Amino acid sequence: MEQEEYKKGIWPELPEKNMAAAVLTSGGNSGTNQLLASELLLQALKEKDEIKSFKPDKSFAKPVKTRVPQAVMKQAGYYASSDSQFRERGRRADHSCR
Repeated sequence: MEQEEYKKGIWPELPEKNMAAAVLTSGGNSGTNQLLASELLLQALKEKDEIKSFKPDKSFAKPVKTRVPQAVMKQAGYYASSDSQFRERGRRADHSCR
C-alpha cells in the first residue's frame, strides 16, 4: 500500500479475524466497491461458521396513497446524486408531461 492510488480507497478489514477485502474497479463509484468488499467478508465469515445466518431483507408494507405536502411539492423536479444535481423543468405545475 505504498502506492499513492491505493491510499484513497476504503479497505474493509477485520483485524481480530486477520481478514481484509479490497475491491478496485476502473471508474465507477467507490461505494459499490465497499459494499462488495463488505459482502465478501460477510460470506467468508459465514463459510467459517463465524456467522450462522443473515437477517432477511426488509419487507415493506403495501403502499398507501396520500397527498404530498405543499412544502415538499415546492422541491419537485430537483434531483441529485453523489456527483451532480439538476432541476427538471419539462413538466407542468400538475407534473404532467407537455
